[in-house]
Amino acid sequence: CEWSGRHTLPFETLATSRQPLPDYLGDHHHSTTVIIMLSPTTQANSDAPVETEYRLESEYDSLNVPKFLTLASAVFVGEAALYHPLDVVRTRLQVSREGVRDVRGLIMRLGARGLYTGFLPSALGHVPGNAVYLLSYNYLKDRLQKFDDSVRRSYGIPHDKGKQVAWVSLTSAAVADLMACVLYCPVELIVQRLIIQDSKAKVYKNGFDAVRSIWRLEGLRGFYHGFGAYTLNYVPATAIWWVTYEQFKHFFSAFAKNRRARRADGTEVIVVDQHYAAQFGAGAVAGAVTTTLTNPLDVIRTRLQTQNMPTATPPGSNSAAATPQLYSGAFGAMWSILKTEGVGGFAKGFTPRLTSSIVLSSLHAYLYETLVAVCSTDPHPHTH
Repeated sequence: CEWSGRHTLPFETLATSRQPLPDYLGDHHHSTTVIIMLSPTTQANSDAPVETEYRLESEYDSLNVPKFLTLASAVFVGEAALYHPLDVVRTRLQVSREGVRDVRGLIMRLGARGLYTGFLPSALGHVPGNAVYLLSYNYLKDRLQKFDDSVRRSYGIPHDKGKQVAWVSLTSAAVADLMACVLYCPVELIVQRLIIQDSKAKVYKNGFDAVRSIWRLEGLRGFYHGFGAYTLNYVPATAIWWVTYEQFKHFFSAFAKNRRARRADGTEVIVVDQHYAAQFGAGAVAGAVTTTLTNPLDVIRTRLQTQNMPTATPPGSNSAAATPQLYSGAFGAMWSILKTEGVGGFAKGFTPRLTSSIVLSSLHAYLYETLVAVCSTDPHPHTH
């Protein structure tokens, strides 16, 4: 401030000081002119970085759970109809110890009916596991992110509002999938065995027959052959997929859909909204990364789950015997494959698995985000 051209004080000092003004400012015998000027410091504040606010997530408490599970189950069955043929081809390639060079010939031999072997047990059997998985992931993601936000606020750690941190999605996905694996594993084992059996000498007539046969010959433990390898494969794969997807979703969304807005306190922010292109792109990247990193584990899992499959029952016979066990466990399978088939053995089924993963991961990401938005009372996220 300047008065009578003689005294100068910074505006911030005048505005924030609790001390009384100089006597001559209050002296009515002086003719005083007060000119308010913004100091360089105040002008710089107007050029401060604008905060970014991500509106990509809905709170778990706003989710209509019955509606979400019903729609998610219907969507899963539709997705299964698309990827099941590729899953059949992938399984056939992974269990072949000699290798299958003519993939096109394999598809022709299987035919349309063969490509959908085990489809109904797979599509319907995974519904309970999917319910546990999706609800657990959404609940944990919401609660852990709120915990992370509160810790950051307490310690004054800067963080863009609404942006999900990597450890939250990683932990939520790993715990959710570990819980669901108890329901997933028996279904996967039954479907794998239905897929690899000889069509001309079937061991199992259908999924129900497979359940009865496995229970009679192998007991409850029979449904959990390869459970260790299964969790070792799917839990890290799920965690990798979600953390990759969530991070790239935020990254792509910032470019695809952002706008300037003002909060209730007048603060200007850049708002990042949902965008379908970001969801498709992030899903495709997540699928490619996950498949590339976990295919060796998927080969081991498939071998362990199919090794105890019994031989075909001769006509008129009421008994069946299990085939000799080839692998003692996950590490035994790994060394056996490496010794007899080389490093290339761990890449079996990679191409159909990568193809299905890229296509279906992008579709799954878009459908998942759409379902959450449709089944949530939260005003955002909005998909554009």
